[in-house]
Amino acid sequence: MTDAMHRILLVEDDLAICEVLQGLFESNGFRVAALGTCRQAITYAQQQRPDACIVDLGLPDMDGLHFIQQVRTWSAVPIVVLTARTQEPQRLAAFEAGADDYILKPFSGLELIARVRAITRSLMRRGQPEALLRLAGWKSTWRSG
Repeated sequence: MTDAMHRILLVEDDLAICEVLQGLFESNGFRVAALGTCRQAITYAQQQRPDACIVDLGLPDMDGLHFIQQVRTWSAVPIVVLTARTQEPQRLAAFEAGADDYILKPFSGLELIARVRAITRSLMRRGQPEALLRLAGWKSTWRSG
């Protein structure tokens, strides 16, 4: 699966950040849907099933933690938090809600792409059956010690 096949849901109310990230991800082969409210994002995620989500915690209609909690009731989609909230209790709450990664603003766009690629690679590995090797007529003896 290539990056071009990966659909990213970006949940961010800052239009400037949305435009920069959307351009950056799309120029790196991802497809991006950018939404500015938690309610819109939950509906989109239920209907479209993105491959990964990037969510800000400070959204205008409700806290981004609500998005994470709601999505976790029906999906294991990777969720990366991208926020200005720096306090440890806030980070821990996001992980407890089900976030897979937590990135602080200001951030490196290239690092964010690298982290999303790592998460989607992991997703690909989980979705593939494990290889099974059979050797005809082969016996194994295992000795302890």
